[in-house]
Amino acid sequence: MSPSEPPLAARDLPSGLASLLPAMDDFLAEWMPKWGALARDALADGRPAAWMKSPGQVVTEIDTRIERSVIEQIRARWPEHGIVGEESGRHAGSAQPSDLTWWIDPIDGTMNFVRGIPMFAVSIAVIAAGRPVLGHVYDPMHDEHFRARAGAGAWRNGTRLRISDASSLAAANVHMEMTRDDDFLARPSFLPALHRACLKTRKLGVMSIEMAYVAAGRADLLLAGKEDPLSWWDIGAGWALVEEAGGVVRDLEGGAVTHETRALLAGRDALVDELSALFVAAR
Repeated sequence: MSPSEPPLAARDLPSGLASLLPAMDDFLAEWMPKWGALARDALADGRPAAWMKSPGQVVTEIDTRIERSVIEQIRARWPEHGIVGEESGRHAGSAQPSDLTWWIDPIDGTMNFVRGIPMFAVSIAVIAAGRPVLGHVYDPMHDEHFRARAGAGAWRNGTRLRISDASSLAAANVHMEMTRDDDFLARPSFLPALHRACLKTRKLGVMSIEMAYVAAGRADLLLAGKEDPLSWWDIGAGWALVEEAGGVVRDLEGGAVTHETRALLAGRDALVDELSALFVAAR
């Protein structure tokens, strides 16, 4: 999507998708709290055992159990759909329309989870034609269910969401998610300039919740990046929420987010433009 394109809610859906989305939305509305309860109950029983699947990447048996259940439930209803799980990878399907695929993060914020920090989420998105058309984020520790469907708005537990009205960085709480090799860390003057320009910065360790908080107006802007391209299980659900709540999601230079994007901005368009300009000017 280029910055000049209209938001997701104003776009025509791929042929045939409009009739599928309400049932898929209702399915997630029913099952997200059940999957979230698996993580919440496991934490109540004590800090779960974890292992490193790759440098800096932690996984637990609860991650794999939730993901397995999600895939089983999707397959029982829509066996033709494509599925990508963070822990199990790609599960091929003959998805129609427009290469529809479910992207699953069974526990976003696993590092918080294994350390007993009550801030993590189940995050699931549906992507069609390179765009998020459905996104659900469930925070089991606070029983908050964020959901968005193309053209139907963004919601939290039945309350309609809108992004904040902050119009400048000077008035903005900026949430940040970063690793050691992000694009913006390669420009030493950028982060000091950001801290001087904005009101406050925050970091929760759960990208899906922070994007949901942008949609809800709790956070004004999110700056997020990784050393590798962002996975759509990381950003798909939050992307849908932000756009349906009236915001935009762009790369650091204000361009389209793609499978190659390593860092993004999410929030009101004026804030995204201001922070993008700050990044471009940094050295």
